[in-house]
Amino acid sequence: MVQDESGLFQIKITTEGEKFIRKFAAISYLLLAFVLFENAVSIYWNIKSILIRENTIRMDHPKGLYYKIIPYIFILAALLSVISNIYYLRFPRVLLRSIETNDESGANRSFAIPFRGAFIYLLLLIITSATTIWSLMIL
Repeated sequence: MVQDESGLFQIKITTEGEKFIRKFAAISYLLLAFVLFENAVSIYWNIKSILIRENTIRMDHPKGLYYKIIPYIFILAALLSVISNIYYLRFPRVLLRSIETNDESGANRSFAIPFRGAFIYLLLLIITSATTIWSLMIL
């Protein structure tokens, strides 16, 4: 007997599953709005910190390497956070479009989108963990 070789198992998206995908899409817009707001504030404050440090010659201003590069690291982390969330925002839209057009391969390819978002988020976690460890070491 020859088995169907289209995959390991078949998944059928029911109306209930489609409803949850739509809910995920709706909540992802709210998540992105919060991420954009918080990271815009973070980027603003870190750019302001860089400009203040560059324009002041006060003696009490920290001069170590950590204090010189940490605003840049925080800006990078903020950008990575926004980028990873944009991937999460795109995923349900692409998946729903594939379901609506009955495009099985498109639906399967859509799972690459949250993978990319998760990979970028992993980079963000590595960077923030490294800076946390670094900050604990210099205290």
